[in-house]
This record gives sequence, C-alpha cells and structure tokens, in this order.
Amino acid sequence: MTKIEKNAYRKKVEFRIAEIKKVSYFQNDYSEFGLLKADLKEIGVNLSTKFIVSENENIISIYIKTNFFVNKENKQVELFGIETAHKFEIKDLQKRFFNSVNKKFDIPDNIMLIFINISVSGTRGMLAALCSNPAYSKIILPIINPLDLLNSYKEQNKDAL
Repeated sequence: MTKIEKNAYRKKVEFRIAEIKKVSYFQNDYSEFGLLKADLKEIGVNLSTKFIVSENENIISIYIKTNFFVNKENKQVELFGIETAHKFEIKDLQKRFFNSVNKKFDIPDNIMLIFINISVSGTRGMLAALCSNPAYSKIILPIINPLDLLNSYKEQNKDAL
C-alpha cells in the first residue's frame, strides 16, 4: 500500500455522481440472422471497461461496454449491447490522489471498486429500460466481480491508474 492509499483510508472520500449517460446502444432482431428463439439459450457476453481521469474537473469517468451475442456456424452474432459513461466528481482529487513522484494518479482499489459497482448497476438499469425485444428481456447481465474488471484493466493498461 502506497502512502497515498494509506492517507485515503484515514480521510473520508467525498464524491458525487456528476453524470450518467448512454454513450451508445444497439439491438438487432435475432430472426434477421436466421436464429430461432431456442438459439438464445446460449448467450455470451463481452464486457469491457475503461477509466479516464480529468484532473481539471476532479472527475473519474468509467465507461462500461457490454455486447450480448450467440455463436452460429463459428461466427459471433451480436444481438444487443450498450456503452455507458458514469462520471464521479471527487472532492480534492488532485490533492488527495496525485502522486507527484511518478506524475500520475494513484487511486486506491477500494475506491475504484465502489465506482465500478455503481457503474455496472447503472448499466444494468439502462439495459432494462432500453431493451424492447421481449426475447431479450429475459437475458441478464451476469454477476460481475468488480475486482476482475479492475485487474483486467490494470493488466491491459499498466501505466494507467
């Protein structure tokens, strides 16, 4: 644990949800791909995330992207998907989490996990509100381990966060 992480545990982190928005949404009719309702029993989900720190605005943005698909004849057929943006404004972001030694933000995992949980939950809600195909309304976004998402992001973006 770095010195910044230790300080973050000692003080309350004050934040607000500054913005929640749908970046994009698509929904294809499964029958246009020659699929039957029975084919929807084997749904796959791709989920990715990215994080952006806007230091001038004290904002951490979390983007969640999900695509629901089925495999047919060794091809992935995308049925529907969404990308959302959740922006969190953190009081004194620069002062609390900027590491002047390595010149980057050092935001503790426990704080990022809270933001990821909120973002995934918000994405679930948007999916429920936007999905208009009755066959897709029974398809759910599975339980997501936010630590897996965070670790995957860190692995792919070693210089970030």
